[in-house]
Parts: sequence; structure tokens; C-alpha cells
Amino acid sequence: LNNAVGIKTAAFTYFNCTPADLKVEEAATLVGMCKNPSLYNPVRFNERSRSRRNVVLGQMEKAGYITQQEADSLKNLPLTLHYNRVDHKEGIATYFREYLRGVMTAKKPVKSDYRGWQMQQSRHKRGLQRVFQFVFDAEDHQTTRYLQHDHSQSSAKQQDGDRQ
Repeated sequence: LNNAVGIKTAAFTYFNCTPADLKVEEAATLVGMCKNPSLYNPVRFNERSRSRRNVVLGQMEKAGYITQQEADSLKNLPLTLHYNRVDHKEGIATYFREYLRGVMTAKKPVKSDYRGWQMQQSRHKRGLQRVFQFVFDAEDHQTTRYLQHDHSQSSAKQQDGDRQ
């Protein structure tokens, strides 16, 4: 839901922090969402999600992870979100991720159309090879430029030293 798959992404999406920085009540909210993410979506159903969070806090108290006083004080807190929309179309390598999505969601081969599926896979493979070649060429170019830049700086320093 909201592209928040996994604890790291969910923590960032709903609370703008890492899992290590989650407060107890925020972690309880995420745990409560596991039962039914769309039903307990804190963006759409804040009060329902808060109620579910309180159930989780009650279970944490029952299991001895928090005291009754902590549970009571945490249950009274409002559910405050710092929502960040996460989109696979943002960030680095968007074209590559879209390409991989196509490869990963490709249809299973059917024996009657195996030749067509095989041709589609070889097109994907050629495309992937081109992407990798582009990435490696770009890295090689950057490395070459770095080495040339570093070499030119060291030779300039050496020339300055010769002048003195």
C-alpha cells in the first residue's frame, strides 16, 4: 500500500525516519497495519489505524514489552504522520527499474507459444545487455576522467615544484 513494502520503506513513507528511529507508538502503528494494510491505512483511516495501534500496544503490555503506564500514555497520543509519497518513477535508474519491472512481470511461457516467448526473452536479454554496457561504459569513462584529472593535477603540482 502506498508503495510502502518492507519496514524501511514503510517507516520512511509514514513517519519520515529509519526503522531504528521509530518511536514505540509508530512501530505499533506499522505492526497493526500488517493485519490489513488497506483497512488500517493511517493516511485514509487515521482513527481506525489509531485504534488498531492501541490494540498492538495492549498486546505489547500483555507480553511485558512495555509497562501499563507506558501503554496508557502511548494510547492517549494522537496518530501523527509525516507522510512521504514513494514512487518508483523518482530517484536513480528509473528507466532501468521500469525495464526490470517488465522482465520480472513477464508472462510464464506457454508450450503452444514457446517460440514467441523465447523471442521476447531474447529481446529482453539484448536490452539488458545494452543497459549494462551503457552503465559500464559510463563508469569506465568517469574513471578515465578521474584518473586524467588526478594525473593532470599531480603533474601541475610537480611543475610548480620544479619552478621553485
